[in-house]
Amino acid sequence: MPLSINEELIPLIEKITNFKLNEEFGFVYIPDFVAIGEIINGFENPDFVLIGQSNSNYGEIAENLYRSIIKNNAKINRMNLLEAEVAKISLNTYITTKISFSNFLGLLCKKIDSSINIDKITNCIGQDKRIGNKYLKAGISYGGTCFPRDAQAMIKLAEKFKLKAHQIIANETINEESDEEIIKLINKTRKIKVAILGLSFKNNTSVVEESLAFKIISKAKNKKLKFNCYDVLGEAIQNFQKIIKNNNIKYYTDAQTIIDDSEVIILSNNNSEYKKLIFKDKTIIDPWRILTNE
Repeated sequence: MPLSINEELIPLIEKITNFKLNEEFGFVYIPDFVAIGEIINGFENPDFVLIGQSNSNYGEIAENLYRSIIKNNAKINRMNLLEAEVAKISLNTYITTKISFSNFLGLLCKKIDSSINIDKITNCIGQDKRIGNKYLKAGISYGGTCFPRDAQAMIKLAEKFKLKAHQIIANETINEESDEEIIKLINKTRKIKVAILGLSFKNNTSVVEESLAFKIISKAKNKKLKFNCYDVLGEAIQNFQKIIKNNNIKYYTDAQTIIDDSEVIILSNNNSEYKKLIFKDKTIIDPWRILTNE
């Protein structure tokens, strides 16, 4: 829950220890903003460092520690604990806005004319310094552990203070509609054997929580569908087997075999390895537009 440091954690510490904040102990909150799959490099070379401090003395100690760890000259931002908690969830929530806007724009362009290349549009407008290209790409819904959690945290925080987070709620709605659009495409084919290439929520990670594969299988109402699943990382396959139970799932360790055994192919990760595969006359659902010759 947002603001839990001030409202729950620090009072709990004071209760258990009988110590008073900033008298017998201090508190710093340093959230990380590293991307899964790039944790070590991201930790050592952050865009910035955020330090929430109960007072300046403890913030100074934390800053000196981080100065000895980071390898770049990242700016260190020090603020009080409340400001730091809001800043943390604000960052991830803002990124969901860029992702959901890109996906909405991609869907709109598809409805206008199938010849429109959404990547040309997002690459163009992202050159404006006020916007930037990062995360401005139409593809799949956002997932993983951080973006959905922090978007919900921002909505709950607003509700707590009698506000409605209209923009963030819209992001969540667009995110769900992105998944539903893919399910509609599957149903439209009237085919049963569906291959999903990519079980993790993004490339180069074994994290499968709230991945596109997880959401498609969980939300698909057609119980006749048979899902054939593959990921380049064996760990992702193992993790997926742990969190989702469905008798209509078959797992593969070879990408070409899964294609040969399926009728519909969903590219749920934008892994360049998929360009090397032979798809023959299969029906392909490619949100990333990896296969430009399909």
